[in-house]
Amino acid sequence: MSSLIARPSFLVVATLLAGAIMLGACRDHEPPVAAAAQTPRPVKIQAVSYAPQEHRFALAGTIVPRVEAVLGFRVAGKIESRRVDRGATVKAGDVLARLDRLDLDLARANAVAVLAAADADAIDARAEFQRYAELRQSPAFARAVFDKRLAQMNVTAARQEQSRAALRLAESQLAHAVLIADADGVVTEILVEPGQVIASGQAVMRLAHAGARELLVDVPEHRIAALREADRLDATLWAIPGQHWSARLRELSPQADPATRSFAARVTLVEPPTAIALGMSATLHVVQAGTQPVARLPLGALHQQNGGPAVWVANPATGALSLRPIALAALE
Repeated sequence: MSSLIARPSFLVVATLLAGAIMLGACRDHEPPVAAAAQTPRPVKIQAVSYAPQEHRFALAGTIVPRVEAVLGFRVAGKIESRRVDRGATVKAGDVLARLDRLDLDLARANAVAVLAAADADAIDARAEFQRYAELRQSPAFARAVFDKRLAQMNVTAARQEQSRAALRLAESQLAHAVLIADADGVVTEILVEPGQVIASGQAVMRLAHAGARELLVDVPEHRIAALREADRLDATLWAIPGQHWSARLRELSPQADPATRSFAARVTLVEPPTAIALGMSATLHVVQAGTQPVARLPLGALHQQNGGPAVWVANPATGALSLRPIALAALE
């Protein structure tokens, strides 16, 4: 804990307990206490310094990827094979799974046949139109027949384009029978197995993109304002005790979770350690600077005088001790 003292001095501390005290303002100097006629024993001396009192609280959280995509096939079908397992590291372009191609191959073959028939009809209609157009100066030429053959040529040309588009669609669906990683990352979850029949767009697996890692915490509603207005954020990993990493708030959910009634916040770690892994437990420390200056001292420096808190102060020139009452700001 720590304490507030009126001006810098040297504090004699007998360390009895772990912790710290925050001291408030002191009263005037008290007369030195006469040294007892006994063998001197060593004590720990700590110089008093002041800093604004900080208000802080902690939130438990989990390390998560900044981007986690749910992957699925864009066509329906039966899963033929799966190439990766949970935890696999993949590169962009790697094949993750395949669908049975039989139905898609048949659809493509049908589209090819339909296009061939449309091409033949278009060629025939164009030839019929051109032959009749040559009779424009002949008495046998009829405008109604000319218009009919022109319309027939346009219909077959449109059907030809329609068939080409159907073939491109069939080929695209055939290509979508292979699930490919769209980014480097780690497979975090497998949701289907070979032999399973899935619908178009159904989730197959989750891919955590490589790159930024974030700390996901649940914020109680009474802590939202303090988190937004915090002067400093830092995080600690339970797996790496004793080390702190600076952090910054990136995203705060505008709506509370219906079950926990807390708000999800994503915090970006500045220069995170290389040993960081998804799912690690972490703690977010939220710090707000106060206006009252305090001195933080070991708890063992706290004594009593006339029923109130006091500390021993050493005169740096003479080494004489005096017990001074203090104002206790807080215990931590």
